[in-house]
Amino acid sequence: MKKILTIIFSGILLIPVLVLSFVSKKMRLKYWYSFNRDLKTYPYLPDNKTDQMFSLCVNFLLLVGKRVGMSYNEINIWIFCIIWPIITIVSISLNVVQIWCRG
Repeated sequence: MKKILTIIFSGILLIPVLVLSFVSKKMRLKYWYSFNRDLKTYPYLPDNKTDQMFSLCVNFLLLVGKRVGMSYNEINIWIFCIIWPIITIVSISLNVVQIWCRG
């Protein structure tokens, strides 16, 4: 459970990082090098913003995976096959309940 909470909390922290990185090249480079410094890798930063955002997300997942003792594949499965669908189902259920209670 602690790993799952760490993944969720880290994902929430990624949102402002991505927003700042998207609007500012300086912030993008700052986060690029901070994530890679923690991972002890310095791959080439891609030229276009789409590839840069993708690379930042991948490096972020690698960093969180390293912190919680999971591989990149394991953390991807937890996020995209378990956590995200649960959040989506809960969100849809809450919307249905709200609509039902109004009518």
